[in-house]
Amino acid sequence: MSASNLPKNLKNGPCTAQSSDCVVWDGPEIPCIALCPGDTITKAVYILALRVCALEAQLDISNYDIQCISTVGTPKNFQEMISFLITKVCNP
Repeated sequence: MSASNLPKNLKNGPCTAQSSDCVVWDGPEIPCIALCPGDTITKAVYILALRVCALEAQLDISNYDIQCISTVGTPKNFQEMISFLITKVCNP
C-alpha cells in the first residue's frame, strides 16, 4: 500500500489500519441497493449513505405544501403530517 493510499484512520489506536476499499461485502446480495457479494465496503457505505440522504429529503416536510387543506397550522415533522392527512381523509 503506497503512502498516498494509506487509510485516514492509520493512527487510531491499537487497530490495524485497513482501507474500506480492501474489505469486501461477504453477505447476501441485496437487490434493492444493488449490493452484491464481493463489492467493497466503501461501495456499500456509499450506497447506503445516498439512500439515507434521499430518504431525509423525502421526509422533509418543507417539501410539501398542505396549505390548501390546513386551517389549524402546520405539522412540525413527517409523522405529524401523515397523522394530519389521515385525520383529514377520515374526518373530512
